[in-house]
Amino acid sequence: MKNSRKILLVLFVLCIATTAFLMAACQGDKTVSKIEIESGFPESFEIDDSFPTDAKIKVTYSDDSTEIITVSSDMLIDFDTSTAGEHSIKVKYKEKELTYTYTVNEATAPITVTGIAVKSFPTSFEVGAAFPTDGKITVTYSDEHEEDITITASMVTGFTTAAVAEEITLTISYEGKSTTCKIAVVAPKTVTSIEITSFPEQVYVDAAFPTDGEITVHYSDGSKDENVEITAEMVSDWDTLVAEASEDITITVTYSDGITDTVVIDVVVAPSITSIEVKTFPATFKVGDDFPTADGAAVLTVYYSDSTDKEVKITSDMVSDFDTSEVAEEITLTISYEGLTTTFDIAVEAVVVAPSITSIEVKTFPATF
Repeated sequence: MKNSRKILLVLFVLCIATTAFLMAACQGDKTVSKIEIESGFPESFEIDDSFPTDAKIKVTYSDDSTEIITVSSDMLIDFDTSTAGEHSIKVKYKEKELTYTYTVNEATAPITVTGIAVKSFPTSFEVGAAFPTDGKITVTYSDEHEEDITITASMVTGFTTAAVAEEITLTISYEGKSTTCKIAVVAPKTVTSIEITSFPEQVYVDAAFPTDGEITVHYSDGSKDENVEITAEMVSDWDTLVAEASEDITITVTYSDGITDTVVIDVVVAPSITSIEVKTFPATFKVGDDFPTADGAAVLTVYYSDSTDKEVKITSDMVSDFDTSEVAEEITLTISYEGLTTTFDIAVEAVVVAPSITSIEVKTFPATF
């Protein structure tokens, strides 16, 4: 029994050894039958480009198995991108080769700056002025296109506004090209006079400072600023000046550097309201109607002691007893304004409901046909 087991073990070992030998023999007979481009082969290169490192070929073996192989530099025969034109090289893997054709593009000349010209730059500066941020040059390139570029302080030599100067020549440089422009430095302009162009001729006692006053400011260089608002800070003692009624009050407006101008006004007592009356208001409403808010629908006329009047929109908070929740032949509204009251009567009518069909019947129709 023991001998039988030994014999079986020996036979098993011999079987495994024989199988391994046969497989090795078969593997040794496997050869490359063809190679093909798989991916990563460019159609064109630029001058002196290198071959890509991700190019791959497909290898087919004699047993029809395949393998993807990355192309290494030692697989390339006579690869060259030093001259423009069409090139053909061999790619070799073991005993097989393939032909690869590619184009090397003509070298393009670098685009360079051929010239610059000042497009815009201030020609006059006040003493102490900073370098401007709105200057521009037009740059021309070798391919004939143009571009506007902001002039920075680092591009300019000779710029100074430390003192008055009739003429300073600036040199502007960019990418090896340069151009010049001239500036003048002048003394800062000063205010020489102001002119009050508008101010109320009359104000009421204790009135707030008016917001519609304006002056024109004149400068030493002949220029001027128009429609400059007169602010309360330009007029001293305003509250004191308008504290009581008086005629021919002189108002002094002071601008920068103590430059002044004056205007004469009258201070009068504000007129009082003598009466109010309803000018427009709907006389009839439907049940459920809202308070009228449309322009011109509810207007109050206010009369003053100086024989003037004005129109005021009637709002719901000025009216008491407005109620349209039910039918009413007459409701007297009380309208109040600035301590005075007036009344107005309205009526509230029922909402008319359109009739609806309740039933139908045949009135005539032939009974026999």
